[in-house]
Amino acid sequence: MIDNITKKPSIMIVLTFFCAVSIGTLLLSLPYSTYNGISIVDALFTSMSAVCVTGLSVQDTGTYFTFFGQCVILFLMQIGGLGILTFAAFFIGILKGSLGFKERYWLEESLTQQYISNFRNFLHHTFIFVIVVESIGAFLLFWVFYEDFPLKKSIFLAIFHSISAFCNAGFSLFSNSLESYKGSIALNTIIMLLIILGGIGFIVINDIKSLAYKSKRDISFHTKVVLTTSALLIVAGFFSILILENSHALKDMPVKDKILVSCFQSVTARTAGFNTIPFSSLCEASLLLVILLMFIGGSPGSMAGGVKTTSFALMVILLWSRMRGREHPEIFHKSISNNAVDRIVILILGSLCLVVACIFLLLIVESNTIYFKECRGSFLMIVFEAISAFATVGLSIGITPYLTILGKIIISFLMFIGRIGPLTLAVWMMESKQQLNYEYPEEEIMIG
Repeated sequence: MIDNITKKPSIMIVLTFFCAVSIGTLLLSLPYSTYNGISIVDALFTSMSAVCVTGLSVQDTGTYFTFFGQCVILFLMQIGGLGILTFAAFFIGILKGSLGFKERYWLEESLTQQYISNFRNFLHHTFIFVIVVESIGAFLLFWVFYEDFPLKKSIFLAIFHSISAFCNAGFSLFSNSLESYKGSIALNTIIMLLIILGGIGFIVINDIKSLAYKSKRDISFHTKVVLTTSALLIVAGFFSILILENSHALKDMPVKDKILVSCFQSVTARTAGFNTIPFSSLCEASLLLVILLMFIGGSPGSMAGGVKTTSFALMVILLWSRMRGREHPEIFHKSISNNAVDRIVILILGSLCLVVACIFLLLIVESNTIYFKECRGSFLMIVFEAISAFATVGLSIGITPYLTILGKIIISFLMFIGRIGPLTLAVWMMESKQQLNYEYPEEEIMIG
């Protein structure tokens, strides 16, 4: 039975993340993790949010948790961002000297979804890259925070926010996230670069590095799709927020701040969870745009959540190709395989069905709460919270601390599923796919 479990990446991904969340819940429940104690549901919610690099919080991270509790959250973010299986395989490689077929199989499905000839070398380079980028980010952020805080606090703030940004976690030690720094060019630039580097995927980073060292003559098809889609989404989000909020949330800001805030929100909405303005101040059109960006998320094999940029891009290409009467979707003079199309359809439709079902449950269990009855746009707030949890973004309009126990459990479930899937859903569906030796006769049905 154990062999059957370990042969299936989808089951191993679920089990390893579940174990990490359980250990995190236990550690956060300890008396010295918080100043006034914490309920088991809130500890579970926080642990789930950290391991799933989401950033939604029912308690203020900077004031409710002790230094030890904050360090636990920091550690959970780090292992959650890289992936527990990556850590496991890394240490297995150190202890055994090499990765076995089983460990490689886990990692290829959970991290890259493609064959890499020297996986141990790839893992080592990945860890070095993560350490270097987070260290540089912490060093640069230190000088920003050192202007406002003492030396020791500035060091911890820099380390915490660098790891949180690179892992696309969105946890902040400030009660208002990064709203106090909305006009800081240095902080906005550093955080955005960390978010982008953590959200484009290690395969893309490795591809760009190989091109820079001239060991490759051209970037791969996957990298082209990721970089093109990511750039278009960031630019589209930036201009949309700038235009939509120019007479609303950005109305009284100088031009420089308007540009910084619009760009930052476009980048962070894809999966990071930081904010430099309260999202409750955005108009409904902007909130809908942010919901779409959150659902798309980052790129495969990265710290990011969502259905991923490649899935979104290929779904658009698939729609365009079908409208033109083309059997196979085509992009950059390449045709997409039927297997990839099947995964994309399973991924997006499965994700939509799951999110809609959870939104329906949330609307039921939260219907008697004060915020639901009195706040503006309660339905939109619930949808925003659910999508944010599923896409492991962590943005909120402010209802997270007021969720009922059942509401917290549903949001925790969405964070868990959003982190281990949608990939796991697609992998599991493809694993369990059976080849049938017969087909039923075809029929036509009216549409439109």
